[in-house]
Formats: sequence, C-alpha cells, structure tokens
Amino acid sequence: MSPPKHESPRFEGERAVCWPVSKAARSCVASRRLLELSAPKERRPLFEGYDPYVVSRAARSAGPSPRIQQLSLPLPRKCSSRWNE
Repeated sequence: MSPPKHESPRFEGERAVCWPVSKAARSCVASRRLLELSAPKERRPLFEGYDPYVVSRAARSAGPSPRIQQLSLPLPRKCSSRWNE
C-alpha cells in the first residue's frame, strides 16, 4: 500500500463544538423592520375565497427570452443525422 499524504501546513484541524457567544450578540435586539421581514406572509384562508392555483394575467402572457429559447434547443453534437433517417 502507498503511504498516506502529508497534512498541509495550513490545516487547522477540527473546531470545538461549543464556542463563546459575545455579549453584543446576546444582548442584541431586532428592529421593528427586521421583525416585519422575518414574519411569514399572511394569506387568506382557503375557505375565504383564496385560490392558491390562480395564475396572474401577466404570467399567462409571458414568453421566453431569446436566450432561453437558444438554451432550450438541443446541442448540435447530440443531434445526429443517423437518428433522423
């Protein structure tokens, strides 16, 4: 068997599972805006007429960009003439 590789001089090894938390992190208070952003989005319940499957008019009329159409084409190397015969 071959000998194992040597460890890099920059290898730091495993870190401890527990580490001290700074006093600033323990005494931090979230701002009103941060609490507002962290709250889940409120939606009407299903029994109040909310339909989760409705598609907007803009989404129905949207089309792919030329780049997306180009990417959707099969690769020329994958299109062999022997399969088209």
